[in-house]
Amino acid sequence: MKIIDRVAKVYSLGSVKHLQALHNGKTSAAWQVETMNDRYIVKTIQSQKQAVFEFAVSNAVRHKSLELTPEILLSIACQPFVVIEGQTYQVQAFLSGTERPPSLRETLKSYRQMRQVLDQFDYSFSPPDSRPLVALWRTHRETLSEKKASSVSSDSRHGS
Repeated sequence: MKIIDRVAKVYSLGSVKHLQALHNGKTSAAWQVETMNDRYIVKTIQSQKQAVFEFAVSNAVRHKSLELTPEILLSIACQPFVVIEGQTYQVQAFLSGTERPPSLRETLKSYRQMRQVLDQFDYSFSPPDSRPLVALWRTHRETLSEKKASSVSSDSRHGS
């Protein structure tokens, strides 16, 4: 799949050797990607905002315990997502399954750790705005144009 090759390039994952589609969810698709370097999970995300939120939650959980959730990787542009052809993609480190299902004690311990992190989670993370002046201009262009037009007509009436 050409798109996954492009995602791999933007994340510097290396050449894709093997690609396996995983069970798709209601709002996303996912692939297990094997490169010359390692294995990863590439998934679609509904929006950039959702990708940033998932990255923030993942980091908070991983701060408590690295085994609770896979690491969400940053692209070479230092973003937790990439947009290709209008679709947002996110890459996670691959966590291999275990040989046996976790015990009830292990499951409850993981659940308790997740609950503690999520109860304390403060969503104040936002990625750096790489184009703040462009966004500011787009937001205020119309208002500034109207003010300039009214200023010009006001100046001409007063003989300035």
